[in-house]
Amino acid sequence: MTKQDGKFFGRGIADCKGDLFVRLTALKNYLDEYGQPPVHIKFLVEGAEEIASQGLDDYFKQHSELFQSDLIIWESGTKNERGQLRITGGNKGISCFEISADSASRNLHSSNSAIIDGALWHLIDGISSLHQHGKISVAGFYDNITAPTLRAKNLAHKMYFSSAKLSKLYQLQYPFLQGDNEEKIKEAYLFAPSFNIEGISGGYEGASVKTVLPAHGGAKFDMRLVPGQDPADVADKVATQLYNNGFGDLKVDYTMGVTAYRSDMDAPLIKELIATAQTVYGGTDSVEVLPTSAGTGPSYNFNHYLHAPIAAIGIGNPNSGAHAPNENVTEADYLSGIEVITQFFANLSAHTRADDHSITA
Repeated sequence: MTKQDGKFFGRGIADCKGDLFVRLTALKNYLDEYGQPPVHIKFLVEGAEEIASQGLDDYFKQHSELFQSDLIIWESGTKNERGQLRITGGNKGISCFEISADSASRNLHSSNSAIIDGALWHLIDGISSLHQHGKISVAGFYDNITAPTLRAKNLAHKMYFSSAKLSKLYQLQYPFLQGDNEEKIKEAYLFAPSFNIEGISGGYEGASVKTVLPAHGGAKFDMRLVPGQDPADVADKVATQLYNNGFGDLKVDYTMGVTAYRSDMDAPLIKELIATAQTVYGGTDSVEVLPTSAGTGPSYNFNHYLHAPIAAIGIGNPNSGAHAPNENVTEADYLSGIEVITQFFANLSAHTRADDHSITA
């Protein structure tokens, strides 16, 4: 890690090694100044979040009793473009899978395309049958979805989000799926499931021309999920729908998945954490509260096995460049992150005995 121009640079400093060191430093500061913390504090560190934390479920099945808690402080977070600290309470889930088509034992000359259906056209037709008029056309896909509460919707409507800025930043060529309704865009961003084609491959993809009729085609997908949807079940529903649409020959291979979770941001200890952050960062308008993020992480596993609400708070900012070689956080945000956690412990000590609560970070 290096320091330059008031910033710390290093891989993982924003997402999310920096958050871990902030919590450890806050605990050390509290111990040095006050002694024994007012709560039991437990740390769980795992390094496979980017590949769906695939071993976490088995770990919790064996050791969840060690981490029973009253609050889980999640490892990531950032300020928004207004400079408000963003505290979120969960993640969307995800179902990742591949769909492939095989139309022959080997590639043919493209002159045969007048009489033979190629793998790629067949694959594309099958994919198209799953998405109609902007909606996911898979039987049962929307069943059992847990709708957001009115409180969650109100928090979403207050979220800083500018469709105009986003469109300009990425030079978007198509309108938003929800049109110009900013509130509907925000609700969809946080609460709606989605169906994304990550990539399609097959046939000849090199320079110039090679007149082949592909015998094989494949596509990779991710579906962002919301509470009430099971990742493996969603992939099974896709396979069933393809069969019912006349594409039973297409092969669906489930890769990995994560279940969604959404916190109640009015849980007492979460409200205490929010109030502490507002004090440290400069008032009620300095903190933005969201019931979930649009991204994915294993928060469901934590809540499912530990039965505690989750709040994510971190030290990143819109220019941190998570995962980039120049990933960074400001020194001021790093120090404020330490102060929030230290002050949170101090606030709890005013009305909590050590055996009352446990916190997992």
